[in-house]
Amino acid sequence: VIGLDPEGRAMEAFARATERRLDERTAAAIVGAIDALYRASGSLDDRSGLLALVRIAGGDYPRDVRSLAEKALKRASATR
Repeated sequence: VIGLDPEGRAMEAFARATERRLDERTAAAIVGAIDALYRASGSLDDRSGLLALVRIAGGDYPRDVRSLAEKALKRASATR
């Protein structure tokens, strides 16, 4: 299915990627992708994306990137 991640592979890959420090643009892109996938699926079946967002929100990233991750976390936690 285009634009969805039914098996959670993308979310798992994002979580693995955030185990180390990413450059600012990559971190922001991951936040955007996770946010879009959670909004498209409407659920939190795979929590790997949340882990990646938490790592970015609490990581050594510029304030704007951390803020994006925090906002995405709020939206994802408000989904059904």
